[in-house]
Amino acid sequence: MLKSISILALSCFMAAAPAEAYEFAKIDMLFDTLSADYNGALNFKNLSLQGGKALNKIDSSLKLYNSDSKAFLYEKNNLIATFDLPQNENPHLWKQLLSDILKTGTTRSHKLSDNPSSLETEVLANITENLDKYSRIERQTAPHDKTNYRLTDNILYINPTAFYKGFSDYLRKTIISHPEISGVILDLRDNHGGDFNEALKTADLFLDNAIITYREAKNNAKHYYISEDGDILHGKPLAVLTNEETASSAEIVAAALYEQSRATLIGTKTYGKDSTQIVRQIDEQKLFITNGHFYTPSGKRISQTGIIPQICTGIDKSCTLSDKNDPNKDIFVAINLIKKDLG
Repeated sequence: MLKSISILALSCFMAAAPAEAYEFAKIDMLFDTLSADYNGALNFKNLSLQGGKALNKIDSSLKLYNSDSKAFLYEKNNLIATFDLPQNENPHLWKQLLSDILKTGTTRSHKLSDNPSSLETEVLANITENLDKYSRIERQTAPHDKTNYRLTDNILYINPTAFYKGFSDYLRKTIISHPEISGVILDLRDNHGGDFNEALKTADLFLDNAIITYREAKNNAKHYYISEDGDILHGKPLAVLTNEETASSAEIVAAALYEQSRATLIGTKTYGKDSTQIVRQIDEQKLFITNGHFYTPSGKRISQTGIIPQICTGIDKSCTLSDKNDPNKDIFVAINLIKKDLG
């Protein structure tokens, strides 16, 4: 069924030619990304209507309602347009419906027509809020471009707060510049993840031709990530510190090094986020859409359990509740173990 639009009220109509010409390219991109990459159930009816309701966030005089077959756009409690809803899940039809709703709204409101880009941002936020807990749009923040390290008892201690672009190269150069070290402590406590590829490259530094992880994307397609030959430490001891805030890409690194018997994990259980997101740059913001899940080398998903370290150092040696009053405890345990060549 072709979609029709009925304009029911034309009084006080404020034409805005630039808004009529606006193509809402960001919304086109979002729907195309969802159709091609989103790894989850999609209800395009719900997403399209939630997107249309973003009109009210910028201009409170506009409100969108719907029945099972129609959508109704009101301005100051007066019905100004009725839209027939598509009768199937064809994303192109729902994208066109949303575009028509937004164009109708922008022609009625200078608040909208003066800044349609901001409207699109609100629309994208409304839609992604109705996907999963990790899909989102957020303002881009300055990347972490430096990680401090220190040498203690000839052991390299390094604690990246995130896997920013360039971290793996920084770590590689730091290790190479200290050939005399007897081991490395990689502190991933409170590391919420970051760049997926940087996490892979970081694990690759210490693994020799081994599975780092594999990702299951849409339609159950699996992609394996294998490390290259060569361990930058040549077998020297490696300890990884974790806690309940160790998440996402940081968990990829911890799981790979643990399951491949390359590192000893010390601390408390990790957060348990195994979803991956595709990232799209939108002006000064980034759009994150869940496009799959990663598995540990042994084929485990960690969304329910997280990763439990070999040595638990939480309160009363708990594996789940870290001792915030003594954050150096984990470091001292790691230093002592490395001195003993990890026992």
